[in-house]
Amino acid sequence: SVGVWIRSAMGLEFTGDKRSHADASHRNERASNVALSETPVHVGLKNKKHTLRFLVLSDTHLTHRQLEMPEADVILFCGDFLHFRRGCNQSFIDDFDAWLGEQSASVKLVVCGNHDSAMLQSDGSVRSLRNATVLHDDIARLLIDDDDGSVSLLTNAADDDSSATVVHVAGHAWTHQRSFVYRANAFSCGELERRAKLRRLFAASPVDILVSHAPPLGIRDRAGSKHEGCVALRDAVFEHKPRMHCFGHCHDGAGVSVASGVTFVNAAQELVMRPVSYTHLTLPTIA
Repeated sequence: SVGVWIRSAMGLEFTGDKRSHADASHRNERASNVALSETPVHVGLKNKKHTLRFLVLSDTHLTHRQLEMPEADVILFCGDFLHFRRGCNQSFIDDFDAWLGEQSASVKLVVCGNHDSAMLQSDGSVRSLRNATVLHDDIARLLIDDDDGSVSLLTNAADDDSSATVVHVAGHAWTHQRSFVYRANAFSCGELERRAKLRRLFAASPVDILVSHAPPLGIRDRAGSKHEGCVALRDAVFEHKPRMHCFGHCHDGAGVSVASGVTFVNAAQELVMRPVSYTHLTLPTIA
């Protein structure tokens, strides 16, 4: 079975098999059956021998060099490393890229956010980073060596064999469109287009981890007194059940929740420089 462990200040809680929850009730879940933690997270996926450590970050808005970075095997960055007022050009991208290069994680995956307009090129494509892989409506495959626990990006299907565990990480940068007067509006589109993009993404491959910028509606999506999450993301996640959904965007919602067997991580950092907690998800090995 696939289980989910949450470690927080309150200790350990086992939520059981992720497929055992009643899927039809997810829209009505309340705090009574959603496990909560008030810290951003350092997470791990386990196979039979090793734990793959993920460090999840989002919404640093130029403050990345102020972070105390724990050791990790993989960094997942959920968008908004720039800020449309305080810094949003190539020099700020280069500094973020250089900072990523200083981190010891073997793999770094980045999804863009609505403040990261400088990552968009004139032809509509997304800029690359030297020290990380930018996921934009595509999927990265992480290869965990079952002998030594090392992790690498799988670029050739021929490299996949029975002596390794493969973790599929999908990236989705898109948020809802705001008024034209709101300048931090990069990587935004309408509801129908977001649904279409998510359908294509989940059809392309099994997804173990979804990394988006926006949260799903109703789960760690508070922005002041409002819920700012995405309906399309909520529906896609509860339909396809990735083991983990990582995001940011709504700074007030930072922390961890578990609902219907999915671990939801809002890793927004700019307003909550808090200690790191741990989440462990068990994964079956590749047959």
